[in-house]
Amino acid sequence: KVVENPDVVKVFPNPAIDIFSITCSSLIQTVEVYSLDGIAVLNITLLNYQDHYEFSLENWSVGIYVVVCRDSENQIIGTKKLVKI
Repeated sequence: KVVENPDVVKVFPNPAIDIFSITCSSLIQTVEVYSLDGIAVLNITLLNYQDHYEFSLENWSVGIYVVVCRDSENQIIGTKKLVKI
């Protein structure tokens, strides 16, 4: 079930070079990032609620990725496109 609101999750900077950040007005339990060919490059469970998270792009290839944020019931609360340059 998708309960996505386009304003709940923000991903920046976009495009990004070496780090990207996520802010969310809802509780994020899991962050997943997929390459356009469907390969998971990040899958992390967040243990502490924060309104801002930072992730490294250090070993990622240049390209387009899909960021998926899920809540504690595994429902998608936001998806965003991320461009790594």
